[in-house]
Amino acid sequence: MRIALPPNAKITTPRWSADGKLIAFANAADSATELWVVDVATAKARKLPIAVNAATESAGVGQATAPFDWLPDQHEQATVVWTEALDGGNPKEKVPHRDKLMVYRIGQSKEPTELTKTEHRLQSVAFTDKGAAWVTDYDRTKKWLHTVALNGNGDPRQLFSRNSQDRYKNPGVPVLKATGSGQRLIQTNGKYVFLHGEGASAKGDRPFLDRMDTETLKTERPFQSSEDKFEDFVALFSDDGSRILISRESPTEPRNYFIREPSGPLIAVTNFKDPAPQLRKIKQQLVTYKRPDGVPLSFTLYLPPDYQSGTKLPAVMWA
Repeated sequence: MRIALPPNAKITTPRWSADGKLIAFANAADSATELWVVDVATAKARKLPIAVNAATESAGVGQATAPFDWLPDQHEQATVVWTEALDGGNPKEKVPHRDKLMVYRIGQSKEPTELTKTEHRLQSVAFTDKGAAWVTDYDRTKKWLHTVALNGNGDPRQLFSRNSQDRYKNPGVPVLKATGSGQRLIQTNGKYVFLHGEGASAKGDRPFLDRMDTETLKTERPFQSSEDKFEDFVALFSDDGSRILISRESPTEPRNYFIREPSGPLIAVTNFKDPAPQLRKIKQQLVTYKRPDGVPLSFTLYLPPDYQSGTKLPAVMWA
């Protein structure tokens, strides 16, 4: 299939629509980023009446992904969504809102419409498999993250608000599922969504899986890593989260994968052998000391297998 592209085109980020009938792509023109759509049946490309100002792609905005994407809804008109900066891409500009999220329904709208504005820099947008949007913005001054839900039936509802550096209070990220078009959506089960995270604590990381009620925002924890082994959530094997795939490892056991059910023993999926069993006999110690000026310091010491206390050996230092 040969597609006629705009002259001197600088094409980036092609995206298939959910129904597979259209391909959208961005063209980096001199003054703005243009959005184009290709009809797969006819191989004809046309420019949408949309131009995202080049300032929105400056380092101040810091978009990590494509400047646009498709709304993951196959039941409505094909719709593209993108972010526009309201401060010209300058994070030092004082404005009531930093960004706005825009949508354009192909073949239905003459002009794009605004989905929402964010007070701070928009960091990410994720859609549920029911069409709701989770929008996260970031306050770079306070290092604060805000996540709200847009359900299309009222004002944004706050889900999370936390310091981005506070790992102990990190609620986790939504569990995603892939669609036939390759999009990844937040998986839901009725009014519930699932969140998985590292589970940072004073005793170390204990990964978890939570089930959150999107109406009350209360959570329950069907899974968390045990203390004697490191276990991590991998995937849901049932819609209600009662059957999941986890990984499991310890200082003496290599990583393997298991199915975890509400009751009964773990069901082994893999049986990987330790590729270097001799390394398991190495002893690791944390050594603490103070500098002459009183500053406490520490280093990790690795001792060979069968080391006898008091024996002097050559050492390699990495600092």
